[in-house]
Amino acid sequence: MTAGGGAFSRRQAIGIGILGALGAFAIPMVLSSCSARRAVLPAGLELTNPPVRRAGADGRLTGPLVAKIAEVDLGIGAMVRTYTFDGALPGATWDVRPGETIAVELRNELPEAGHDAHATPNATTPAEEADTDGSEVLTAMVRPHAWTTTNLHTHGLHVSPSDTEQGAGDNVFLVIEPGQTQKYDIRIPEDHTGGFFWYHPHVHGGVKQAVRGGMAGAIIVRGEIDEVPEVAAAAEKILVLQDVELTADYRLAEPTPDDPNGNYWPDAQEFWVVNGQYRPVITMRPGEVQRWRLVNAAASSSAQLTVSGHPIHVLAYDGYTLAAPQETQDTLIVPGGRVELLIRASTALGSYDIELLPTGAVPAVEPTPDKDGYVASPSLPRVIATVRVEGDPADMALPERLPAYDPPIRPIAKRRTLSYDSLFDKAGDFLGLGVQQHAFDPDEQPYRMKLGTAEEWQVDDMDDGFTHVFHIHINPFLVTEVNGEPMNPPQWRDTFPLGPDSFKMQMNLDDFTGKYVDHCHYVDHEDMGMMEAVEVID
Repeated sequence: MTAGGGAFSRRQAIGIGILGALGAFAIPMVLSSCSARRAVLPAGLELTNPPVRRAGADGRLTGPLVAKIAEVDLGIGAMVRTYTFDGALPGATWDVRPGETIAVELRNELPEAGHDAHATPNATTPAEEADTDGSEVLTAMVRPHAWTTTNLHTHGLHVSPSDTEQGAGDNVFLVIEPGQTQKYDIRIPEDHTGGFFWYHPHVHGGVKQAVRGGMAGAIIVRGEIDEVPEVAAAAEKILVLQDVELTADYRLAEPTPDDPNGNYWPDAQEFWVVNGQYRPVITMRPGEVQRWRLVNAAASSSAQLTVSGHPIHVLAYDGYTLAAPQETQDTLIVPGGRVELLIRASTALGSYDIELLPTGAVPAVEPTPDKDGYVASPSLPRVIATVRVEGDPADMALPERLPAYDPPIRPIAKRRTLSYDSLFDKAGDFLGLGVQQHAFDPDEQPYRMKLGTAEEWQVDDMDDGFTHVFHIHINPFLVTEVNGEPMNPPQWRDTFPLGPDSFKMQMNLDDFTGKYVDHCHYVDHEDMGMMEAVEVID
């Protein structure tokens, strides 16, 4: 049953976008006073890195972090009114070192939303109408809710999920209401790997709204990779890829959790921007090598990235450095995933497109002509930026070896099979999404693991072969098999595509006890119940 009382079928559920597509238009509430104003910035400007925040002499990165609605200029011809951190899109890059502490003070200046924005998560469907094992589905837990509350998740960092007297940890169960302020105290371990990570809100029910609006920023942890001579010589570019979803008049519309057809997120124009810029230009000299650090900060879109006429040399996935650069023509960056690479400019002067190729990770919709930056169909390539090669030649080298992140896996203490699935009642009507045939319930006992051990999980996609994206907080994992075939060599990740079948991974449970989550990083799926709580205990 939907929150509005109607039921809809499995076919309707797939069609409305539980697999990453978008729903129908709805009347926005919070942003209804906004009318599109003419913007100043054109498309095609030189790419600029986001502003940087660093720790002070005391090793603490401090200061306010403000969740607020603001008007931003993305270079698409009109001012955009959307959710932001600090009034900017993206937020500042946090550049930190092992042993330092992220000690920001998060202030929620988002408005109180409509009557259903803070739905009490206590309504349930009857057990006889619920998922196949008879467990109840918490109706409010599988619909958008609480989307003007906020909190902070440091995606990919190996840090404590627990709060202390000094402030909150990476605690996604914490809810900061509009008008409230929360201190954070997230210490990065002395032995933390150097790599590329990011931050975003993570209140269940409101993640899609925050991320699709643009609330995100990059995190750099400096380490050994930065000392490789060929890497250190390369200019560093931060590329925060965001698929900002807007109404026809350039507003972020509110969700519609009571829609009887399950169209929970209003239909939208999609504008892929890089560092908040539409189709920026990256200028390179012939033969120059640059270091690009990319994060896919989109809510529900995978990015198969390629640069015309240029191979790319991957240094790391999800912040975990490889043993040697991997040369490839394109690379898949799933929502939440990161890729770090070197690119050597062609010796031929000219312009080269940076494109997102079709991935098949979301259903295609009817193609719409490219008008003011809007391309509706994920079945078409999208140009998101341009490399312009000009000037005097440069003679720069690529590294042959890298300081690999490769800790040994502890003896496996427990093996587990985990399923990501849709939930239907006995009549075939869609109820929500879940893990182990169960929708997320924050009050249930979490799956428990033992500190100082390792576990092996097989993660199965039970959604008829449609893709999900598995992400677990706090501890990275080593992918050893994909769809029953060995992954050679295995790869360390914290975010990995799940489909069309399964993958197997191993995970050390080191350093931190506490409660956190795994979930699908198509964050609309997460908001609709595809998340479970886990806990590491002594």
